[in-house]
Amino acid sequence: MKKIFIVVCLGLIWSSGPFGAKGKGLGLLRIKGSILMVHGSAPFNSEGRVPDERAGQYASSTFFKDIRENLESRGWKIVTYSKPGVFEHHVDYNVYKTTDLKVLGDQIRKEWKNLPSGRPRLVLAWSEGTLHVSQLPLAELDGVVLIGGISTNIREVILWQAGDEREKMEADLQEILKYPRDEMLGIDRPVGRLIDELKLPDNWKAFSSFEKLPMLILHGGSDTEVPVTQAKQWKKKLSSHQIDVQIFQEKNHIPDSRIKNLQEFLKAISQAASMGSRS
Repeated sequence: MKKIFIVVCLGLIWSSGPFGAKGKGLGLLRIKGSILMVHGSAPFNSEGRVPDERAGQYASSTFFKDIRENLESRGWKIVTYSKPGVFEHHVDYNVYKTTDLKVLGDQIRKEWKNLPSGRPRLVLAWSEGTLHVSQLPLAELDGVVLIGGISTNIREVILWQAGDEREKMEADLQEILKYPRDEMLGIDRPVGRLIDELKLPDNWKAFSSFEKLPMLILHGGSDTEVPVTQAKQWKKKLSSHQIDVQIFQEKNHIPDSRIKNLQEFLKAISQAASMGSRS
Protein backbone atom coordinates (compact mmCIF):
# COMPACT_ATOMS: atom_id res chain seq x y z
CA MET A 1 0.00 0.00 0.00
CA LYS A 2 2.73 2.48 0.86
CA LYS A 3 4.25 2.02 -2.57
CA ILE A 4 0.95 3.18 -4.04
CA PHE A 5 1.08 6.37 -2.04
CA ILE A 6 4.53 7.22 -3.36
CA VAL A 7 2.97 7.21 -6.82
CA VAL A 8 -0.32 8.80 -5.83
CA CYS A 9 0.44 12.49 -5.74
CA LEU A 10 4.10 13.29 -5.96
CA GLY A 11 3.66 17.02 -5.76
CA LEU A 12 6.06 19.75 -6.52
CA ILE A 13 8.11 22.66 -5.41
CA TRP A 14 9.81 25.43 -7.25
CA SER A 15 12.51 27.94 -6.72
CA SER A 16 12.89 31.62 -5.96
CA GLY A 17 12.17 32.88 -2.49
CA PRO A 18 10.20 35.90 -1.32
CA PHE A 19 10.61 39.15 -3.23
CA GLY A 20 14.26 39.97 -3.73
CA ALA A 21 15.52 36.57 -2.59
CA LYS A 22 16.09 34.97 -6.00
CA GLY A 23 15.20 35.41 -9.65
CA LYS A 24 15.92 38.29 -11.96
CA GLY A 25 15.36 41.02 -9.38
CA LEU A 26 12.38 42.65 -11.07
CA GLY A 27 11.50 45.93 -9.42
CA LEU A 28 7.99 46.59 -8.17
CA LEU A 29 7.53 49.37 -10.72
CA ARG A 30 8.18 46.97 -13.58
CA ILE A 31 6.39 43.77 -12.62
CA LYS A 32 2.96 42.93 -14.01
CA GLY A 33 2.00 41.18 -10.80
CA SER A 34 3.03 38.34 -8.54
CA ILE A 35 2.30 34.63 -8.54
CA LEU A 36 2.57 32.30 -5.56
CA MET A 37 3.32 28.75 -6.65
CA VAL A 38 1.86 26.15 -4.29
CA HIS A 39 3.51 22.77 -3.75
CA GLY A 40 1.99 19.40 -4.41
CA SER A 41 2.43 16.55 -1.95
CA ALA A 42 6.07 15.50 -2.28
CA PRO A 43 9.19 17.02 -0.64
CA PHE A 44 10.48 19.07 -3.57
CA ASN A 45 13.30 21.54 -3.00
CA SER A 46 13.65 25.11 -4.24
CA GLU A 47 15.18 23.93 -7.52
CA GLY A 48 12.11 21.87 -8.41
CA ARG A 49 13.53 18.48 -7.48
CA VAL A 50 12.87 15.93 -4.76
CA PRO A 51 16.35 15.57 -3.22
CA ASP A 52 15.94 11.83 -2.72
CA GLU A 53 16.96 9.33 -5.40
CA ARG A 54 13.93 7.18 -4.57
CA ALA A 55 11.71 9.82 -6.19
CA GLY A 56 12.48 8.63 -9.73
CA GLN A 57 11.90 11.30 -12.40
CA TYR A 58 11.06 13.88 -9.74
CA ALA A 59 14.60 13.68 -8.38
CA SER A 60 15.88 15.43 -11.52
CA SER A 61 12.83 17.27 -12.82
CA THR A 62 13.10 21.04 -13.30
CA PHE A 63 9.70 21.78 -14.83
CA PHE A 64 8.55 24.17 -12.13
CA LYS A 65 11.83 26.01 -12.26
CA ASP A 66 11.32 26.26 -16.02
CA ILE A 67 7.81 27.66 -15.56
CA ARG A 68 9.11 30.18 -13.04
CA GLU A 69 11.86 31.39 -15.33
CA ASN A 70 9.48 31.61 -18.29
CA LEU A 71 7.01 33.74 -16.34
CA GLU A 72 9.73 35.92 -14.87
CA SER A 73 11.01 36.65 -18.36
CA ARG A 74 7.53 37.97 -19.16
CA GLY A 75 7.47 40.39 -16.26
CA TRP A 76 5.87 38.39 -13.46
CA LYS A 77 7.38 38.04 -10.02
CA ILE A 78 7.26 34.45 -8.84
CA VAL A 79 7.24 33.58 -5.15
CA THR A 80 8.19 30.06 -4.13
CA TYR A 81 9.20 28.20 -0.99
CA SER A 82 10.45 24.88 0.33
CA LYS A 83 8.40 22.77 2.68
CA PRO A 84 9.76 22.43 6.23
CA GLY A 85 12.63 19.95 6.31
CA VAL A 86 13.39 20.15 2.57
CA PHE A 87 16.81 21.38 1.47
CA GLU A 88 18.84 21.58 -1.71
CA HIS A 89 20.42 18.14 -1.50
CA HIS A 90 18.47 16.26 1.14
CA VAL A 91 15.24 15.93 3.09
CA ASP A 92 15.21 15.93 6.88
CA TYR A 93 12.32 13.53 7.34
CA ASN A 94 12.27 14.13 11.10
CA VAL A 95 11.02 17.61 10.24
CA TYR A 96 9.15 16.82 7.04
CA LYS A 97 6.98 14.24 8.79
CA THR A 98 5.33 17.11 10.70
CA THR A 99 4.00 18.77 7.53
CA ASP A 100 0.30 18.19 7.96
CA LEU A 101 -2.34 20.41 6.36
CA LYS A 102 -2.20 23.00 9.13
CA VAL A 103 1.57 23.39 8.84
CA LEU A 104 1.42 23.78 5.07
CA GLY A 105 -1.61 26.05 5.26
CA ASP A 106 0.18 28.33 7.72
CA GLN A 107 3.22 28.39 5.44
CA ILE A 108 1.42 29.39 2.25
CA ARG A 109 -0.67 32.00 4.06
CA LYS A 110 2.55 33.54 5.34
CA GLU A 111 3.98 33.58 1.82
CA TRP A 112 0.76 35.12 0.50
CA LYS A 113 0.99 37.98 2.99
CA ASN A 114 4.43 38.82 1.58
CA LEU A 115 3.02 39.54 -1.87
CA PRO A 116 2.87 43.29 -2.55
CA SER A 117 -0.49 44.89 -3.13
CA GLY A 118 -1.27 47.26 -5.98
CA ARG A 119 -0.68 44.70 -8.74
CA PRO A 120 -2.50 41.45 -9.57
CA ARG A 121 -1.80 38.62 -7.15
CA LEU A 122 -2.38 35.07 -8.34
CA VAL A 123 -1.83 31.49 -7.28
CA LEU A 124 -0.51 28.72 -9.51
CA ALA A 125 -0.82 25.23 -8.05
CA TRP A 126 -0.05 21.80 -9.39
CA SER A 127 -1.20 18.30 -8.51
CA GLU A 128 -2.22 17.87 -4.88
CA GLY A 129 -1.23 21.46 -4.21
CA THR A 130 -4.51 22.42 -5.85
CA LEU A 131 -6.23 21.16 -2.69
CA HIS A 132 -4.12 23.46 -0.54
CA VAL A 133 -5.21 26.63 -2.36
CA SER A 134 -8.41 26.46 -0.31
CA GLN A 135 -6.30 27.33 2.75
CA LEU A 136 -5.62 30.81 1.31
CA PRO A 137 -7.87 33.90 1.65
CA LEU A 138 -9.59 33.34 -1.70
CA ALA A 139 -11.31 36.72 -1.62
CA GLU A 140 -7.89 38.35 -2.02
CA LEU A 141 -6.90 36.42 -5.16
CA ASP A 142 -7.00 38.03 -8.61
CA GLY A 143 -6.67 34.73 -10.44
CA VAL A 144 -6.07 31.00 -9.97
CA VAL A 145 -4.22 28.54 -12.21
CA LEU A 146 -4.64 24.85 -11.40
CA ILE A 147 -2.49 22.36 -13.29
CA GLY A 148 -3.13 18.62 -13.13
CA GLY A 149 -5.38 19.36 -10.19
CA ILE A 150 -8.21 17.97 -8.13
CA SER A 151 -11.75 19.34 -8.33
CA THR A 152 -13.42 16.84 -6.00
CA ASN A 153 -11.38 15.08 -3.31
CA ILE A 154 -8.22 13.10 -2.72
CA ARG A 155 -10.16 9.92 -1.95
CA GLU A 156 -11.60 9.76 -5.47
CA VAL A 157 -8.15 10.23 -6.98
CA ILE A 158 -6.57 7.53 -4.82
CA LEU A 159 -9.34 5.05 -5.59
CA TRP A 160 -9.05 5.81 -9.31
CA GLN A 161 -5.32 5.12 -9.13
CA ALA A 162 -5.97 1.83 -7.38
CA GLY A 163 -7.73 0.49 -10.47
CA ASP A 164 -8.80 -3.11 -9.95
CA GLU A 165 -7.65 -2.94 -6.32
CA ARG A 166 -10.18 -0.26 -5.43
CA GLU A 167 -11.85 -2.37 -2.73
CA LYS A 168 -8.52 -3.13 -1.08
CA MET A 169 -7.58 0.55 -1.19
CA GLU A 170 -10.85 1.47 0.52
CA ALA A 171 -9.84 -0.83 3.37
CA ASP A 172 -6.32 0.60 3.41
CA LEU A 173 -7.65 4.15 3.74
CA GLN A 174 -9.71 3.10 6.74
CA GLU A 175 -6.66 1.45 8.30
CA ILE A 176 -4.53 4.55 7.77
CA LEU A 177 -6.81 6.47 10.12
CA LYS A 178 -5.29 4.38 12.94
CA TYR A 179 -1.66 5.18 12.06
CA PRO A 180 0.47 7.73 13.97
CA ARG A 181 0.13 11.14 12.28
CA ASP A 182 3.90 11.51 11.88
CA GLU A 183 4.39 8.15 10.15
CA MET A 184 5.58 8.63 6.57
CA LEU A 185 3.74 7.14 3.60
CA GLY A 186 6.79 6.29 1.57
CA ILE A 187 8.74 9.49 0.90
CA ASP A 188 5.67 11.42 -0.18
CA ARG A 189 3.87 12.77 2.89
CA PRO A 190 3.01 12.01 6.51
CA VAL A 191 -0.12 10.16 7.52
CA GLY A 192 -1.44 13.24 9.30
CA ARG A 193 -1.61 15.26 6.11
CA LEU A 194 -3.47 12.55 4.22
CA ILE A 195 -5.95 12.22 7.08
CA ASP A 196 -6.49 15.99 6.99
CA GLU A 197 -6.98 15.97 3.22
CA LEU A 198 -9.44 13.08 3.39
CA LYS A 199 -11.61 15.26 5.63
CA LEU A 200 -11.70 18.20 3.21
CA PRO A 201 -14.95 18.86 1.34
CA ASP A 202 -14.88 18.65 -2.45
CA ASN A 203 -12.40 21.22 -3.67
CA TRP A 204 -14.80 23.02 -6.02
CA LYS A 205 -16.95 23.98 -3.03
CA ALA A 206 -14.18 26.22 -1.68
CA PHE A 207 -14.53 28.40 -4.80
CA SER A 208 -18.33 28.39 -5.02
CA SER A 209 -18.72 31.86 -3.47
CA PHE A 210 -16.24 33.52 -5.84
CA GLU A 211 -18.00 33.77 -9.19
CA LYS A 212 -15.82 36.62 -10.46
CA LEU A 213 -12.52 34.93 -9.62
CA PRO A 214 -10.84 34.01 -12.96
CA MET A 215 -9.75 30.38 -12.98
CA LEU A 216 -7.63 28.56 -15.55
CA ILE A 217 -7.69 24.76 -15.40
CA LEU A 218 -4.92 22.98 -17.33
CA HIS A 219 -4.81 19.19 -17.49
CA GLY A 220 -3.09 16.51 -19.50
CA GLY A 221 -5.46 14.25 -21.38
CA SER A 222 -3.05 11.38 -20.72
CA ASP A 223 -2.53 12.16 -17.02
CA THR A 224 -1.76 8.93 -15.15
CA GLU A 225 -1.71 10.48 -11.65
CA VAL A 226 -4.87 12.62 -11.56
CA PRO A 227 -7.68 11.63 -13.96
CA VAL A 228 -8.68 14.16 -16.59
CA THR A 229 -12.27 13.82 -15.39
CA GLN A 230 -11.22 15.97 -12.43
CA ALA A 231 -10.63 18.91 -14.78
CA LYS A 232 -13.98 18.47 -16.47
CA GLN A 233 -15.87 18.77 -13.18
CA TRP A 234 -15.05 22.44 -12.61
CA LYS A 235 -17.44 23.91 -15.17
CA LYS A 236 -20.11 21.36 -14.34
CA LYS A 237 -20.08 22.28 -10.67
CA LEU A 238 -19.43 26.02 -11.10
CA SER A 239 -21.25 26.80 -14.33
CA SER A 240 -21.69 30.53 -13.59
CA HIS A 241 -18.02 31.11 -12.75
CA GLN A 242 -15.21 32.52 -14.90
CA ILE A 243 -13.51 29.20 -15.59
CA ASP A 244 -11.49 28.22 -18.64
CA VAL A 245 -10.70 24.50 -18.90
CA GLN A 246 -7.99 23.39 -21.31
CA ILE A 247 -7.18 19.71 -21.93
CA PHE A 248 -3.89 18.79 -23.63
CA GLN A 249 -4.49 15.33 -25.05
CA GLU A 250 -0.86 14.23 -25.38
CA LYS A 251 0.33 15.58 -22.03
CA ASN A 252 0.76 13.59 -18.83
CA HIS A 253 1.03 15.00 -15.29
CA ILE A 254 4.09 17.20 -15.81
CA PRO A 255 3.22 20.47 -17.58
CA ASP A 256 5.09 22.35 -20.27
CA SER A 257 6.79 25.57 -19.19
CA ARG A 258 5.53 27.49 -22.24
CA ILE A 259 1.76 27.09 -22.08
CA LYS A 260 0.09 29.48 -24.51
CA ASN A 261 -3.19 29.40 -22.61
CA LEU A 262 -1.39 30.40 -19.42
CA GLN A 263 0.21 33.40 -21.12
CA GLU A 264 -3.16 34.52 -22.52
CA PHE A 265 -4.80 34.13 -19.12
CA LEU A 266 -2.14 36.25 -17.41
CA LYS A 267 -2.39 38.88 -20.13
CA ALA A 268 -6.14 39.13 -19.54
CA ILE A 269 -5.56 39.49 -15.79
CA SER A 270 -3.10 42.33 -16.41
CA GLN A 271 -5.49 44.11 -18.76
CA ALA A 272 -8.37 43.79 -16.30
CA ALA A 273 -6.19 45.21 -13.53
CA SER A 274 -5.19 48.20 -15.67
CA MET A 275 -8.88 48.95 -16.21
CA GLY A 276 -9.61 48.61 -12.52
CA SER A 277 -11.80 45.55 -12.94
CA ARG A 278 -11.42 41.86 -12.17
CA SER A 279 -13.95 40.75 -14.80
